[in-house]
Amino acid sequence: MPFTIAITVTDRTVTLGVGSSTLTQYKLYLQTGEIREQYSNVFTNLPDGDHAVQGTQTLANGTTETDYQEFNITGTAVYVPTTFSLVTKPGYLQAVYNPMLVQLQKSDYKIGDLFFVEVWTLPGRRVLLNAPKAYATLHRTLIVNGDATGKATIDISDSLSSLFQEQNQYVPNTVLAHQKDESAYVPYYFLAGTLKYDEQNRPVKTYLFNSTVAYALRAALKLNQTDWMIDYVYQFDGEPVRPLTSIPDNARRKPSEPTLLSYFIALENEGPTFINRAFVMADLTFLDGTSQSGFFVNEFDLDAKGGGLYLVDAKPQRLVTHPRYAELVSYTVYLDYFDDTLTTTMTSGRTFTVGEDVQLPVEVTFMNRLGGWDTLSFRRDRNTDIKTKSSVFTTGYGARTFQVDSTTSTTYNSGWLTQVEYTWLKDLMLSPAVYIDGEYVRTQDTTYKFDSSLGLFSMEITVSPDAEENSIRL
Repeated sequence: MPFTIAITVTDRTVTLGVGSSTLTQYKLYLQTGEIREQYSNVFTNLPDGDHAVQGTQTLANGTTETDYQEFNITGTAVYVPTTFSLVTKPGYLQAVYNPMLVQLQKSDYKIGDLFFVEVWTLPGRRVLLNAPKAYATLHRTLIVNGDATGKATIDISDSLSSLFQEQNQYVPNTVLAHQKDESAYVPYYFLAGTLKYDEQNRPVKTYLFNSTVAYALRAALKLNQTDWMIDYVYQFDGEPVRPLTSIPDNARRKPSEPTLLSYFIALENEGPTFINRAFVMADLTFLDGTSQSGFFVNEFDLDAKGGGLYLVDAKPQRLVTHPRYAELVSYTVYLDYFDDTLTTTMTSGRTFTVGEDVQLPVEVTFMNRLGGWDTLSFRRDRNTDIKTKSSVFTTGYGARTFQVDSTTSTTYNSGWLTQVEYTWLKDLMLSPAVYIDGEYVRTQDTTYKFDSSLGLFSMEITVSPDAEENSIRL
């Protein structure tokens, strides 16, 4: 039957009674924002002010019952506050395959006290500043000891990286002008505090910090980089977001070659009064040296899907409607943001040089280290090798084959690349996800060679089918 919490206040100590021996979990909410969670019914050293307590009992049939009561403390005994500080926390957007450090410190730390961080993940993929925490689920609780100074450091990157699973990754459709990749980032927040155990070895948790919602990006930045954040956009703050690509500036792009630029965009406001549209713009340069700024390429709506990681295809052929398209030698692509109040440029630009088309190209799409996708056209020239290996058993009359296995590998050749383009393709060599003409392939362990001529380079990529029927057995 329902229970009621009876509250007895003695100076700065509160004792709670439920009228039965049923095990009850208490969560005390202090006016200071501190939250204490324990099974013991006695809370001590409470500050002055209005507080509240919630009790939860789990019944034999698996259901729970709760009661909520409020009370006031005006004690005369000395109150000893606990000073808890968050020394370091991850940024608003951070690469998940680099350290994401939470550093905590407690003033009255005693050897044996523990620090904990609870990582909570959100189900949606709407990237808003000051995003609500509704419907979040507890992903993992991390617990560590403190050091002699009362400080502890917890790395939450491993727990968040487990959420980026191969079967859930989004494979871009290179035909689309723009799309959203919701598999590239995870919204989360964390709760932090101290933990100890009572005389019956039951946990006593004190929640001392509640973070805002932040985002972990499927990316790994340079190890010698002191700041593991990637730029992102606050609306109208004047700081443009960089594209999540390793393609160097002035790289040559063939007219029909997909050119994916990924942008992580955060929205500050949302609602019926905001249009929230992004315009893909380009500054053009022609053969005679003349140029044109602010040429409209296409547009897409941000409001219907919310902020997030957007992929924009900026291949030269997207500019074909320009009357001087045949004279185009280079162009710079960027995004403008528009709502019902003003228009502002919200991304930095990326410049490309228009090259010659590859005859019968093979489209190679791969994941880069910044969490986005890049593409390159290889020549269809290729070599296919099929190697067989026999398994034999020996009898008194000779050797017999009882199984034959085969492996198939196909080698594709690139066109001529500049030094910077070749360096960029290290991301292709390291990518765990490579697609050729939209089909997943396994890259083979190999040694990549420089084949140079007049300062230009070419490379080979050797792959195997994702699955093949490669064995016959007696």
